[in-house]
Amino acid sequence: MGEAMCSAGAVLSVTAASLALFTRGGGSSIVFGALWGMYLSLFHVGQVFLSFQWDILLLEVGFVCIWLSPKLRPTSRDPPHPAGLWLLRFICFKLMLMSGAVKIQSECPIWLGLTALDYHFDTQPLPTPLAWWASTHVPREVKRFGVAATLAIEGPLTSLLVAPFRRARTVGAYSQLLLQATIAATGNYAFFNLLTVALACSALDDASLGRLLRGRRRADPNGGETRSDDEPETPKTPVAIDHDDLPANPSARRKLIDLLSPNSRKTVDGAAQDLKEGKLLTREQISTLERAQNTPLPDFDPDSVDPKSTGIKTPRRRLFDSKSPSARRWSRRYAEERESLRDYSYAFGLVGGWLFVAFAAANALMMFKVDGAKVTLKVGVPETNAWLAFIVPCFVRYAWMFILPASCVAHCYDRVRASSSRTVGFVRIVGACFTLVAAAAMLRVVLKPLHQVVPKSTEVSVLGEFGLPAGGVEAALPSFGSRWDDVIDACSTKFRLGSGYGLFRRVTGVGDDGSVMRPEIILEGSDDGGNWTAIEFKHKPSADVRVAPTWVAPRQPRLDWQMWFAALGAYNHNTWLINLVYRLLKGEPEVWGLVDDGSRRLERYPGGWGAHGADAGRDDGSAWAPTMIRGRRYAYRFVLADSDERTYWKKTFVDEYLPALSLDNQSLMNYVRSQTDWSKDDAGVPVDLGAALEFFRGLNNLFAYFIAGTACAALLLGLDTVAARLALETYGAEKVKCD
Repeated sequence: MGEAMCSAGAVLSVTAASLALFTRGGGSSIVFGALWGMYLSLFHVGQVFLSFQWDILLLEVGFVCIWLSPKLRPTSRDPPHPAGLWLLRFICFKLMLMSGAVKIQSECPIWLGLTALDYHFDTQPLPTPLAWWASTHVPREVKRFGVAATLAIEGPLTSLLVAPFRRARTVGAYSQLLLQATIAATGNYAFFNLLTVALACSALDDASLGRLLRGRRRADPNGGETRSDDEPETPKTPVAIDHDDLPANPSARRKLIDLLSPNSRKTVDGAAQDLKEGKLLTREQISTLERAQNTPLPDFDPDSVDPKSTGIKTPRRRLFDSKSPSARRWSRRYAEERESLRDYSYAFGLVGGWLFVAFAAANALMMFKVDGAKVTLKVGVPETNAWLAFIVPCFVRYAWMFILPASCVAHCYDRVRASSSRTVGFVRIVGACFTLVAAAAMLRVVLKPLHQVVPKSTEVSVLGEFGLPAGGVEAALPSFGSRWDDVIDACSTKFRLGSGYGLFRRVTGVGDDGSVMRPEIILEGSDDGGNWTAIEFKHKPSADVRVAPTWVAPRQPRLDWQMWFAALGAYNHNTWLINLVYRLLKGEPEVWGLVDDGSRRLERYPGGWGAHGADAGRDDGSAWAPTMIRGRRYAYRFVLADSDERTYWKKTFVDEYLPALSLDNQSLMNYVRSQTDWSKDDAGVPVDLGAALEFFRGLNNLFAYFIAGTACAALLLGLDTVAARLALETYGAEKVKCD
C-alpha cells in the first residue's frame, strides 16, 4: 500500500507542477488536497524517518495551498485570495523568527560567541563540496560576519516579511533568499531550502517576481502586468473597441484588451487625435498614449457615448447604465479623486516602506558591537526575551485585527463590483464573511506556536511597561470561545496544521578543548570476527577519508540523516539502528540497496555483500551478508590535503558504539521478537494486490511518473474546457465572462 501511495503521490506531484506551469490558475485544490492527505498518511507511518521539521512544514504549507488554488477549474483567472498569501507570509515569519530566537535562548556559547560557522560546515549532517572549501579556506572574520548576518536575518529582519508596505516585504524576501542560497550551497537539506524560498516569494508582488525571474522589466505603477521594453507583442486579430467600454481599473483594462492586438502602429499624435475625435481606439493606440503620458487614460463620460456603438458590456458599463445622472456625476468625481489619491498612496507606500526597513535594520544593528574588524553579539537572553515579548504579541494582533480584515474587504469589494447581479454580489459578500472567519481560525493555528519562544514572566513585565494587556501570545490570538478554541487546537494537532520550529538550536561536534569533533558511526562487517570491512553508505562521510562530500539535495537520503542523529547519542536510544543491523545480517536485498554498492565487493562472494539473484548464486531471494556487524564511533573534521593525494577528512577513533551482533546473538533475537513481528516472514499478499504492487514497482522511474502526471494534467484541462463550453452554451458568453 505504501508503494502504491508513493507512486500516486509522484504522479500527482507532476500533475500539480504541470498545472502550475501551464495554467493561469496555478493548480487545483483537488490535486493539492490529495497530495496533502497522502503525505499526512506517510508522515504517521514513517515515524522517525519522516519526523524532520521540513516534513511538518510541508504539511502546514500544503494545507494552505489547498485554499490558495482554484477549487475546481485549473484555468480560473481569479487571483488567489490575499488572506491565503498572508498566511504563507506569517508561516515564513514564524519559521525564521523561531529559528533565530532559539539560537540565542539556548545559551549555546558557540552561537553567542559568533563562532558557529567554525564548526557548522564540518559537523552538519550531509555537507557539500563547497562546505569543505568554506571550512578550510574562508577566513574566521568572514565566518563571524556570516553568523551575525544569520542572526539578524532570522531575528529583526523577519518583521519585513509581514510589513504592510510592499517595498519592505521585498527587502525582507530578498534577505531570506540570500540566506537560503548560502545554506543550500554548503549543505544538503533536502527540500527545506526550496520550500523556504517558496514561502519567502509569497512576500513578493508580480512586479518584483517579474524582475527576479525575467530580468529587467517595466512594471505598471498601478499594479498592472509587466512587460519588457523590447518584448515583441504577439500579433492577433485586430478588434476596435471604444475607450469608454474598457474597465476603469488599469489591470482589468489590460486583461480585457489582451484579446485585442493590432497589426498596424500609429504615432502618439495620431492616437491622441483619434481619441479627441471620439473614434474607436485599438490596443496599440491606448498603450502608446499611456506610455507617452506615463499615466492611464482618463475615464470617459458614459453619457457622451452611444451604448449601441459596441457590443461589449463590462460590469462598470452596466453599473453606469443603471445609475441616475446625479449618481453618475458622483461616480465621475470619485474616479477623479481616486486618480489623485493614487499618487499620494504611492508616496506614502514609498516613504513608509523605507522607514519600516530602517526600523528593522536599526533593531538588527543594535544586536552587535563592532570593534575594529571584530564583530561581537551585544544582546543576551534577557534582552532577546524582552524584545520578543513586545514584538510577537503586537504582530499577532496586527495580523488578525488589521491585515486579514483589510485584505478580505478589498478582495470582496473587487468581486462584488464585477458581479453581474445583486444576488451574485450578496452571495460573494456572505462567502467573504465565512472566508474571514476561516482565515482568522487558520491564523490562530499558524501563530499559536510562537508562545514557545516568549517566556511567561517576561511577557507580563514587558507588556505592562507599555500599557498592553498581559497574557502574551495566547492572549493576543483571535478567540472563538473556549469550546471552539479547543476544537481548533485539537484539529491542528491531529492533522499537523501548525507547529513550532527551531533549526540548529545548539551546535554539535564541539570537543572539550574547543576543537571540531564530528561524531560519525562506521558500521563494519566480518565473517570471522577478526577481519572487519566497512559497510559504506551512499552520501554520509565514508571510512575512506579520500571520498569527497556529494551533492544530493533536494533528495533526502533519510537513512544517512538518521545515522548522523544516532551518532549524537547511544545505540539503545535508536532502536531503529538495531533493526537495521538485524535486516542486514538477514540479507534482505531491499535494505542492502540503501548502502553503497562499491564498498562491499569482496572476492569471497560473487558481487559482494548485498548481491542477490541467480548471478550471485543466491536463489532463495536473500542476499550475501556478513556473519557479524559492529559499529565504531569516530571524530571527523575537514582538513587540507598535505600531499599530492587529496584528503578531505581526518578521523580519530572515539569508542566502540555498537557491540558485534550476529543472528546467533540471543539478546538480539529476543529484542527483535519483542518488536511488531519484524522477525517473522511475510505472510504473503493476495494475488490481485501482489500483481498491483508489481505493476507499481515497474513504474518506479521518473519518465513514467512524468508521462502519467502530464496525462492527468491534460485530463483536468480537458474537463475544464468541456465545462466552460457547456456553461457558454447554457448561460451565454456575456454572463460567463462576468461571473
